Amino acid sequence: MKRHKVITLILTAVCIIATVNCHAQRLAVSTNAVYWAMLSPNLNVEISLSRHSSVSVEAAALPWNVSDKNSIAHITVSPDYKYWFTMPFYGHYAGVNALYSSYQQVKDSQTKTGNIIALGANYGYAFLLNRRFNVVPNIGIGAGYDFRDGKRKFVFVPTRIGINLQMVIK
Repeated sequence: MKRHKVITLILTAVCIIATVNCHAQRLAVSTNAVYWAMLSPNLNVEISLSRHSSVSVEAAALPWNVSDKNSIAHITVSPDYKYWFTMPFYGHYAGVNALYSSYQQVKDSQTKTGNIIALGANYGYAFLLNRRFNVVPNIGIGAGYDFRDGKRKFVFVPTRIGINLQMVIK
């Protein structure tokens, strides 16, 4: 389990370090309304790298159990690379992302704890509301491994589902 956390931290650090030597024109912060509907606080920070690309890191958590019989708690980190077909933070994009999630699932008073590591592809479109604010619906699918009860299981997972409310900062 610790090895998976180290890998996730390394991937996140690579995404952040890759932006140090860049002359990033823009920065954006966003939050996913779908996660908030599931009572999961989240934040996404994105930096443009060039005229057509950007990197981001998204973090989300659901640290509490809603019910003793049926609930799920998780902590998720997901670095992402996006290729924008027009310019960053506007229009269509396609991307690749990694996902790490540590979760605890309670179903009928039985608790299951595990970790998911996945790689995936995603697509989205940024609708401009004004000069600073966007609405960005996005969807992504990936494949990876679910490590639970000392076993490894290959799984397909949604790596991105959301409607992000984004603020672009110059």
